[in-house]
Amino acid sequence: MTTVRRKRSDKAHHLRLQSFRCKALGESSQPHTSLGKTVYPGIYSPWTVDSTDVREVILYRSGLVTAAASFVVAASAAFLPDSFFLTGIVKHNLDFVYAIGAGGLGLSLFLIHIHVTEIKRALQAFWGLGVVGFVAAYAVWLLDHELLLRQSHQRHSLFHLSLSSPTCESLDLLKRKPL
Repeated sequence: MTTVRRKRSDKAHHLRLQSFRCKALGESSQPHTSLGKTVYPGIYSPWTVDSTDVREVILYRSGLVTAAASFVVAASAAFLPDSFFLTGIVKHNLDFVYAIGAGGLGLSLFLIHIHVTEIKRALQAFWGLGVVGFVAAYAVWLLDHELLLRQSHQRHSLFHLSLSSPTCESLDLLKRKPL
């Protein structure tokens, strides 16, 4: 901890930095073992690491690695040559790659240890908005794609219907030259 002291002189004020450290009675700077756990001295209080802490850190880091790896895979679609055999696979599975990356980022944001709760909640809210936007955009795309497939199927069925039951109108359609 650093404090600032002002020393008054006749001509000017001088700032002098001085550092000091406070120790509670019985507190040492070295970790010690208590009941099989190593206790570390902290700024606010002593702390320990148990198996759930280790699991959370591993999951947190795994989420970050997953998000980063999915970003690299998705970005590779823009940089790989079209003739490369993985380019088509990556381009056809971009939505899946984005979903995996969002899942990894969400896991890390769930497990992140930020002592300012408002920042943590804001990050989680922005992530949630991004996921909702992605799902909404994907749903709209699926609906449009489904409508296009239905229209195509209906046109295809009408064409087959006109071929199977010849009427004057369907014969006129067949006689027309394509544009």
